[in-house]
Amino acid sequence: MAGLNKKEVMVGTLDQTDVIGAALWGEEGATLPTIETWDAPLVSPAYVGLGYLVEDGFTMSFGISVEGLKEHNLGVIRNIITEFDGTVTITMLQTNATNMGVMLGQSNVTTAGATAEHGSRFMAAFGPELPKPGVLAIKLKDEDRKAIVLLPHAQVKEYAEVEVTATGAVGWEVTFSALVDEYGKGIYILFDDGEVISGGGE
Repeated sequence: MAGLNKKEVMVGTLDQTDVIGAALWGEEGATLPTIETWDAPLVSPAYVGLGYLVEDGFTMSFGISVEGLKEHNLGVIRNIITEFDGTVTITMLQTNATNMGVMLGQSNVTTAGATAEHGSRFMAAFGPELPKPGVLAIKLKDEDRKAIVLLPHAQVKEYAEVEVTATGAVGWEVTFSALVDEYGKGIYILFDDGEVISGGGE
């Protein structure tokens, strides 16, 4: 509906109503949410939760690079897109083997179960390689309004500097590139305005 509508002003609160959490990761090719199924596919074991994210939220970028085509007298007569670089940046607050596997690839995470002598252990190996792309989904909820940010082919692009102090939690900030799918799209955002129809009518 056009015009002034407070119900269309959405606050970016994470939807953490499920224990699995609001930010989820699945292997490339996992069933994706749609406007019909909504978040029904976003369940274990197809998807794993990434736990708490930092209070500052996450960021999305839909960057495109445009080049102007000029005629002989140097006037721009047409713009063409030379690059699409959609990204999503999140900072994970939980340090565990699952999140390290998303960051580095499962082959770079070694685990050992708990024993009578020690707890569960894992080792994360950082090096000059990129993990395989996967599916990144982030669920949002503001009162009855809902949204899902979806990257069907998310691949790690950058790791931020990790700050380790005695006064704050260690955060793992990762920027994911939104590689395009077969339709040439990299990021999808699904919205539900929460305005249900009473009585099951159309």
